[in-house]
Amino acid sequence: MSGLVAQLKDGIVIPSDAVLKHVARAKIRLQMSDPFTAAMLIQMPVVYTDTLPTMATDGTALYINPDFALTLSGAEIQGVFTHEVMHKIFFHHLRRGTRCPDVWNVAGDVIINDLLRKDGKTLPASALDWQAVGELKRDRSEYSTEILADELVQQDPPQPGDGGEGDDQDQDQDQDQDQGQDQGQDQGQDQGQGQDPFADGGGTGIVIDAENDSGEALDAAQISEQEREIAADVQNAAQIAKAQGKLPARLAEYVDDLRDAKIDWTEQFARFLGKGSDHRYDWNRADKKLQQRGLIGPRRVREGVGHIVIAVDTSASVSQEEYKALMAEAKSVCLDVDAEQVTVIYCDTRIAHVDTYDDPASIEEKDLGRYGGGGTDFQPPFDYVYENDLDVDSFVYLTDLECSMPDEPDYPVLWVSTTSAVADFGTTIHLN
Repeated sequence: MSGLVAQLKDGIVIPSDAVLKHVARAKIRLQMSDPFTAAMLIQMPVVYTDTLPTMATDGTALYINPDFALTLSGAEIQGVFTHEVMHKIFFHHLRRGTRCPDVWNVAGDVIINDLLRKDGKTLPASALDWQAVGELKRDRSEYSTEILADELVQQDPPQPGDGGEGDDQDQDQDQDQDQGQDQGQDQGQDQGQGQDPFADGGGTGIVIDAENDSGEALDAAQISEQEREIAADVQNAAQIAKAQGKLPARLAEYVDDLRDAKIDWTEQFARFLGKGSDHRYDWNRADKKLQQRGLIGPRRVREGVGHIVIAVDTSASVSQEEYKALMAEAKSVCLDVDAEQVTVIYCDTRIAHVDTYDDPASIEEKDLGRYGGGGTDFQPPFDYVYENDLDVDSFVYLTDLECSMPDEPDYPVLWVSTTSAVADFGTTIHLN
């Protein structure tokens, strides 16, 4: 099956003047009442298509069924536009993983709609609320989209469209409990046979996975790049809204958290590795270019950038998604600072694999694997450096820091942690 984006574009239609005016009017009103959403919408080209019944976003474009748009009041279409923007700024098009798309959409819709209603937004009467997901195991404030979606597949999955605001009818509990498990092929396939991948019983639009130009799922590096771009767009939109005094406190808090999680840690990483630092002369190693001319002289290197050793915690406690994000950012920053050599050491309780790259530009996504997967011991990578007499400029450990500390070496160490823990020595930064 072709990618869902291609299917949406196959159904492109020319909207009527009435639709164009209705959409334009909603955007203008959002510019006045909700400049943050309006600024984000500007970044999303509108595609009118009859492939889907309502609306959708893949994080890049906004897909609209023109007939559906006309069924919405002015306030409702503004609410649905805001709903789709929320899917984007929450990275729902990048975070699904192998979860069932239907359940993922329900979980995302419930959380987004609750936030929008608290902010006074108007949504269609069919829009899902917390009643759609039945009895919960924890307080509503503790749910992320992932937690809610994973909980839903352990019970009878909710029917999209059931449990709209004010709907007190019993929820249909007749679906199989196995629905949504063993999913994760292309999004069209894992909707299940006979199901419409664009179905939207809630009537607020859906989110679909981001795709590359070939209609394939994004790899970890592409996901990381999109995350950075969206984070930058969110920061800009927040500044516009804040300047007008119209940035809701709840959204301002999210923007601050997003800045810390998506931007600052990479800047700290690059700064630690010595980006933009001065050159120095290393008298312990000869300059190879001078040797080729029959001369002997010190090698000229940039402080902290020359040889980067990256130790990777491949223990089972580091999730696959955390691992992919760490590796994608590690590669990106190494390329950015133009490291002269990179050694990657994969370790759980022992060293499982070592790769050395003389040219970081040669590192491809497929080269950054995952070896091991048992417990955790931080000491072996440091022992490897000592036993192999590696000349280290910067040592970076990617980990969840769930282990006792090793002995402190005599070179700079940066710990990039997926938890809030702080290492006993070196510099610790956090990937949230």
